[in-house]
Amino acid sequence: MAKHLLLVGGGHAHMVTLANLRVFIEKGHKVTVVGPSPYHYYSGMGPGMLGKTYVPDDIRFFTQQVVEKQGGDFFLGKAARVDPEQRKLILESGETIPYDVLSFNVGSYVPKIRIMGTARDVFPVKPIEKLIDAQTRILELASRKKIAIGIVGGGPSAAEIAGNVWRLVQDYGQKNPGIRIFAGKDFMSRFPVGVKKRFPDRSKDAASKFSNPDMSRKSKPMRLSWNQVKVTIPTLFFWRSVSSRHR
Repeated sequence: MAKHLLLVGGGHAHMVTLANLRVFIEKGHKVTVVGPSPYHYYSGMGPGMLGKTYVPDDIRFFTQQVVEKQGGDFFLGKAARVDPEQRKLILESGETIPYDVLSFNVGSYVPKIRIMGTARDVFPVKPIEKLIDAQTRILELASRKKIAIGIVGGGPSAAEIAGNVWRLVQDYGQKNPGIRIFAGKDFMSRFPVGVKKRFPDRSKDAASKFSNPDMSRKSKPMRLSWNQVKVTIPTLFFWRSVSSRHR
């Protein structure tokens, strides 16, 4: 008997399945994929896109086309909840999709509840395409004045974002962008000291000011926690993502 396979998320975890959808379909099964965008962006190259090393087409694949070319159905949307008794997925739009087998692999996200006040100059790092908007805004501000940029998070991605923001603004002609990472005591905590020392340290500066790091300087990482910071100048922030619990 034919079954309906429903995949929520069109990224890495479903990639092998997406590449072989025709195997299911040729056996008479139906396959539906739900995703928030027709494209999937490779997050590892996102910072490079921000810094203009890559253009969007370099770091994404066309999920919708991959699905539909093999005879599957693609729904543009986000899952809101699951009714396991009725075997139905309810989307945020209110649409429902029945299923026999359901697989959730939706990646990470940025919890909006943690961002208070105006969010015009707060850019979550997920979804990755948000970095395109951030790039546009950085260049807009850099054309008018010296800018300050804060990055919340303490992993490799924070360092990569900082480096690519620095390169973006340098290439645009502003030689001393103010960049600060807020990571508490956890900056690059899983990495050897030798790796962490490759990033600039300005932790002795006042928390309400931003420094101008020399990206080539070898010193200790910054150790400011987010709740210690009181920003008193116009600042553009990047907000880190957290892992999704939907699996």
